[in-house]
Amino acid sequence: MFALTPCRRIAIWQSKCTKRRIKCDRSIPSCRKCTIRGFQCPGYNRIQLKWTHGRSSRGSKSKAPRNHDQPLLAASKHERDSSITESRLEDDCQLTGRSQPDSISSIEDPATDHCLVDGYTWTTLSDTLLIHFSCHVAPRLTWVDRPDHPWRTVISPLASQNNCLRLSVLSLAAAHLAVTSPTGSASDNVQVLSRRLRDSSVHILNRKIGLELAGYSSATENPLHNLIEIMATALVLCYGEMMIPNSTDWGIHLYACRTLIRRSIWSTQPEKHSPRKHSDAIDFVVKEVADIEVFRNMGAFASDQIFIANTLHPETTLDGYFKTFMGVFREITSEERRRQHLRRIGQRVPTIDMAIWLTKASDAYTRAYSDTAWLSTIHEDDSRRYMEATIRAVYHAVCIYSHQALASDFGNGAQIERSVSLLELEIEFLTTGSAHMFSHDIFVPLFILGTECWGNQTKQDQIEWQFRKLLSSTGIWCNSTALQFLRGFWATSGLQYVNWIQYARENEQHNGPFLVF
Repeated sequence: MFALTPCRRIAIWQSKCTKRRIKCDRSIPSCRKCTIRGFQCPGYNRIQLKWTHGRSSRGSKSKAPRNHDQPLLAASKHERDSSITESRLEDDCQLTGRSQPDSISSIEDPATDHCLVDGYTWTTLSDTLLIHFSCHVAPRLTWVDRPDHPWRTVISPLASQNNCLRLSVLSLAAAHLAVTSPTGSASDNVQVLSRRLRDSSVHILNRKIGLELAGYSSATENPLHNLIEIMATALVLCYGEMMIPNSTDWGIHLYACRTLIRRSIWSTQPEKHSPRKHSDAIDFVVKEVADIEVFRNMGAFASDQIFIANTLHPETTLDGYFKTFMGVFREITSEERRRQHLRRIGQRVPTIDMAIWLTKASDAYTRAYSDTAWLSTIHEDDSRRYMEATIRAVYHAVCIYSHQALASDFGNGAQIERSVSLLELEIEFLTTGSAHMFSHDIFVPLFILGTECWGNQTKQDQIEWQFRKLLSSTGIWCNSTALQFLRGFWATSGLQYVNWIQYARENEQHNGPFLVF
C-alpha cells in the first residue's frame, strides 16, 4: 500500500536504461535494447508523450550536424548519448517554433508531478480501504453476515455519493485495519490515516448537523437526503470509535444519532413519518442504534439514564437474524431498571415467574435456528457448527442474564448452574483455533460467563485470555471496557455470590459505564 506507484517505478527504470548506457527506445511492453542485452526492463511509462508534427527523432535526417572544425573530444559513450538527445530535442523545438523548456514542461513526470501521484495514490488507497470494509469490517458489525446485508446494499452505495459518509467509512476501515494488523510502522501509518479521515468527516458532519438543527436547507437540497447522510455518518463514526483501544468517543456519535432520531423522525406524526416510509437507510440506522443501546444499557445504571431500550423499539426494524435474542436482552434490562426504580421510591416489587423468561429465551432459540437455516446451503460444515454453537451460547447467556437481573435471590439455581456449565463448553469450542465468521458474536456470552467466575482464579485467567484473543482477532476494542469491569469485579473480597449488576450499579461512579458489544 505504501510502495511507490507504477508510474514512479517506471520512471526509475527509464533512468536505469541511461545508467546502463542504453538509450531507451520507449517500446512497450519492454525496451528492445534492454531485452537484447538481457536486462530487465518494464518498458516506457504509461504517460503518452505527444511529439510535434515534425520529423521523428529517429533516422539519419534528424541527426545533428557535426562541426568538423572543432576537434572531437574523448567523451564517454554516456556523454555522447546525452549530447545526441539534447540536439534531437533542439531540432524538434525548432520545427515547431517552440522553446525547449515548453516542450519538456508539457510532459507529466510522475517522479515530480505530485498532483498526479497523489491522485493516483488516493484512488488506490480508497479502493483498498473500501474492499477491506466490505470483506472484513461489515461482517463484524452484524450477527450473521450475508451478501445482501444493508452495510453493502445501503450504506456502501450511499458512501459513493456522499463525501462525508465516504470519509467516515474509510476512517472505520482504516481503524479496523490498524488494530488487526501486526504492530509496526505500517500499522502506525494507518492509525494516523484513520484519524485524519475521521477528523475530516467530523468537520463536515458538524457543519451539516448545525444546518439541520437550524432547519436550513437550500432549494437544491433534499432535506431527507441530508438527514440520511448525517445519521449514517454518525453511525459509522460511532463504530469507528469502537475499533480504537481506550476510546469512549463512540458515545458522542451515538448521542447524535439518538437526538436526530427523536427530533427528525419520531417527533412527527407516526402515520406519516414512520422510519420505514422514510427510506431503507433510515430504517437500517434506527435498527443499528437500537441494537447498540441494548448493549450499552446493560452496563449503564445512572438514575437519570433515559431508557432508550424502550424508546428505540421499532418492531418493524428488529426482525431478522438473532433479533429475537436482542429483544429478550432488551426486555430483561428494561424490567430490571423498572424494578430498581420501584425499590428506590419505596414501592413493593412484585415477584417474577422466571419460567416466563426461560420460555422467551427458548422461543428466541427456536427462531434463531429457523432464521439461519439458509446458512447450511452456502457454508461448509465448520461454519455451520460454529453457527449452531453460537446460537446455543447466546441462548445460555440469556438464561443466565435473566436470573442475574430478575430472580428474587442471587444464588445459582439448578437451571443457571446447568447453563453455566454448557456455556463454558460452547465458549471453549468457539475460541479454540483461529478466528471465524462468528468470533465477534462471542463477546456477550463470554462476558456473562465471566460474571459467574468470581473466586475461581483458573477460570478467570481463561476468560481473560479468551477476551484478549477475540479483541485482537476481531478488532472490536470497545469490549476491553467489559474486561476491565470483570477484573474489578473479580478483585472484590468477601463478596461471594454477589450479583455483578449490584456491584456495577454501586461502583458506576468510580468504574464508569462499560460496553460489551
